[in-house]
Amino acid sequence: GGLGGHWAIEDGTVSVVYSRHVMEHVTESELSSILHQCYRVLRPGGGIRVGVPCFEIAVNQYVSGDFAFAGWLDQSEPKAKTFIRYITDNGNHPILLDFEYLRHILAAAGFADVTRQSGGDSNILDVAMLPGGDCPGDWVTLYVEARQPAGS
Repeated sequence: GGLGGHWAIEDGTVSVVYSRHVMEHVTESELSSILHQCYRVLRPGGGIRVGVPCFEIAVNQYVSGDFAFAGWLDQSEPKAKTFIRYITDNGNHPILLDFEYLRHILAAAGFADVTRQSGGDSNILDVAMLPGGDCPGDWVTLYVEARQPAGS
């Protein structure tokens, strides 16, 4: 059941699937199932935009020791504990994704033209349709877009 189960949406009927800070809350197996459903419901040439916390950026913040941007964290804790609390959202994120990993899972689900995008910039959606948090100032989120190949 849940997001990983079969969606009651007809094949090839959706133009765009958008997800921001959702996919990191499921396991790799569940994520794979969800992306297969996304692929199934998207029309040929349709697009998907996924935004997740970027593991690569978090590692860079760990190396620099700077988590001041995450005000909800106790900055007096040891750096490794702060990093783990940040990247796992206190245990709520069972998967940690960087571009290579997310691209691999998207490709395995059949998606093509997998690209990294900046916050507030999209090749599949009018940027006016992006929610407020999906903006140029959102540097801690990895945004990835892909397409359901036309003619598949």
